Amino acid sequence: MPTADQMEKVFTTATATATSTVYNWPGGVGQFMADGTWDSATLNMEMSPDEGTTWFKVGSDTNLTAKGLANFELGPCDIRANLTVTGTSSLNCWMSVRH
Repeated sequence: MPTADQMEKVFTTATATATSTVYNWPGGVGQFMADGTWDSATLNMEMSPDEGTTWFKVGSDTNLTAKGLANFELGPCDIRANLTVTGTSSLNCWMSVRH
């Protein structure tokens, strides 16, 4: 039986540079989105093909500098959100995960 995608809130009013929990993505299409106060913050979705040793930005669509939503399609890998705060920001971020 296939597992269902679920939107997981990975940051809630985040105000400092951080990375989210790492999720094992089994492959397929998902969504990455964020909102909040963006004072020079950057939020990237990242993937690791080697269980967290090396991380890559997923692509320009999932490189957010303002409120937005992006779809992604990846093979099996680990995924996470990476937030860089350089001003007074407060962000929320959600991403598709499978449980």
